[in-house]
Amino acid sequence: MTIEDTAIHDTGRDAIKITPHADRATIRRCRIWNTGAIYAPGTPVEDRNAEGIDNVNGSGMRVEDCHIHDTATTGLYFKGGAAGVVIERNRIENPGLAGILVGFDTSPEFFDLQANPDYYEAVDAIVRNNIVIGSPYAGIGLYASRNAVVVNNTILDSAARGHAALYFGVTYQDWEPQALRPANRDATIRNNLIVQHGRPCLAIRWSADLGGLSGLAGAPGTDYNAYSDSAGACRFVDTRPGSPLGGGGTLAQWRSHAAADAASLEAPLPLTADGHLLPGNPAIDAGQSLDLVVEDIDRQPRSGAYDIGADEIATDAVFANGFD
Repeated sequence: MTIEDTAIHDTGRDAIKITPHADRATIRRCRIWNTGAIYAPGTPVEDRNAEGIDNVNGSGMRVEDCHIHDTATTGLYFKGGAAGVVIERNRIENPGLAGILVGFDTSPEFFDLQANPDYYEAVDAIVRNNIVIGSPYAGIGLYASRNAVVVNNTILDSAARGHAALYFGVTYQDWEPQALRPANRDATIRNNLIVQHGRPCLAIRWSADLGGLSGLAGAPGTDYNAYSDSAGACRFVDTRPGSPLGGGGTLAQWRSHAAADAASLEAPLPLTADGHLLPGNPAIDAGQSLDLVVEDIDRQPRSGAYDIGADEIATDAVFANGFD
């Protein structure tokens, strides 16, 4: 199924719901907003359930070039074992909860245990060239994911109510005894630009529930990212047992603790209001060239040393001068 060039708004609950094995849906060039009309004004956001896009075990979904904003809860998520999902060149603004979630929390009956016996929530996902602005919780969150690729995204002003701009969360899978609730593993997180205002830039959760649940197993896979916090130094949090960063630490402390982000930078990152790079931004030409990222959020080509984030400023200048 393809849904394109469509406006979806003022829905009772979710704007688009993908159910198990409704595979290979494509959602492109859509505008989605004002979900959750069923809820009375003043209903706490944690008591609502009205995503922009809610995908439960629908593999092969592509969401491209959409504008998702002012949703009652999360902008979009895919979970329940959804595999091979691609989320690219979207703008997610002012969601009620999180921006983009790679996995989340699914009841065991919705998993295909022949394809996914370990109860991973999301497998082999690609999230690239997206801009997420103003999410009260995670800008981009990972939950029980395997082989997630999160590259060249821009996250601005997230996590005011909880989590972090980049967040490794834990899943409970309805507390059912047969569920395995795996930690995130084997992620690749490169070339992401993070601008925060007093909230963590990155966090790994651990919970003592159910014998101990961890947001991450193995290395975090983070490098060539650009971090900034207008309130001071970015905070990196790891609440797993034995971690020295339970209360947060600096980028240097995170590098030492996690053996990650060796080529990442922390500095003021001047941007336009919509998340495009301004001249002089240290993220320009500071990224890693990646074969799976050939363009930016505006579908302009990337070349040479890649810029960090969803925008490639070198091509902005070329296109603005008519050399397209």
